[in-house]
Amino acid sequence: MTILYFLRTFIDFTYIRHFLFVQAFLEIVPISQK
Repeated sequence: MTILYFLRTFIDFTYIRHFLFVQAFLEIVPISQK
């Protein structure tokens, strides 16, 4: 495994995690505001 491949996989993983966190956050906020 090369460094570049590792970096790309790491960036993809953090991006997916960030996206899932934002999705969950957007679902929780409207519920708590009601």
